[in-house]
Amino acid sequence: MPLTTTFTVTDRYLLVIAQGAAQTADELTEYALSLVEEARKTGQTRILLDETRAAITPDTFDIVLLADRLDALRVANLGIRTAAVCAPDNCEVERSIETALRNRSISYRVFDDKAAAEAWLLA
Repeated sequence: MPLTTTFTVTDRYLLVIAQGAAQTADELTEYALSLVEEARKTGQTRILLDETRAAITPDTFDIVLLADRLDALRVANLGIRTAAVCAPDNCEVERSIETALRNRSISYRVFDDKAAAEAWLLA
């Protein structure tokens, strides 16, 4: 099942609920760019991703390719801060994505707890 998203604008951030699966750099890039576009459309600079029902399983090459693509688009310059809540069996992969993105100055953190994610996002 492909990755699907539901967007909800709150008074503090853009809440994104993701379901399904994403594995390739193309799928991940499409997902990431949809988040950026929705943030721009709604004027939000903070995004809370609920990925607890998503299987995000890229290999290392795809993670680096995603990060390079977002870097080339200068996503870091948009000032968007993103907190992702991962599925328990998916946190290791998501932390690899976090490392690749943060190495390119993209403000992105992964959490296994929604309260911690929200606290960081709003700090």
